[in-house]
Amino acid sequence: MSLGTEDGTVTMPAYLWLSVNMRGWDGNRQKAFYKLHDYIVKAGIPMTTPVTVDVADGQESIYSFLVDPQHPVRLPVQDPATVEPGKVYLRSVPARRVAVTRFGGWGYTLDEDMKHTSAKDFTVAHYDSPFWPLLGRRNEIWVDV
Repeated sequence: MSLGTEDGTVTMPAYLWLSVNMRGWDGNRQKAFYKLHDYIVKAGIPMTTPVTVDVADGQESIYSFLVDPQHPVRLPVQDPATVEPGKVYLRSVPARRVAVTRFGGWGYTLDEDMKHTSAKDFTVAHYDSPFWPLLGRRNEIWVDV
């Protein structure tokens, strides 16, 4: 899913996301990535983009992979508030309207993400493999409007 090539405002459709709660867990983005990656490899689910990190009140809260509708995940949909930190689960995100700001670089830390928005609640989306060269990398900040 790509929201477009330019900054702007778009309506995102509803999607299912394979997620892990980060708040209250001793994990970081890399640990969350491998937790989800290990799950999809064992389940035979292809990797998708974007990979997202939801930030709430200026803290990383949920790390997610977009679920390809052609490769269903055999987990029940759960409310993030009811799932213990560090556990893989499936969540439904309703359609929403977001302002999008695109940026390059690695974008692997909250400090880097915060350079691109003044919002305290946002989602950062990463589209490129960690092995993709620095130049030409695509990341986006999504802020609900």
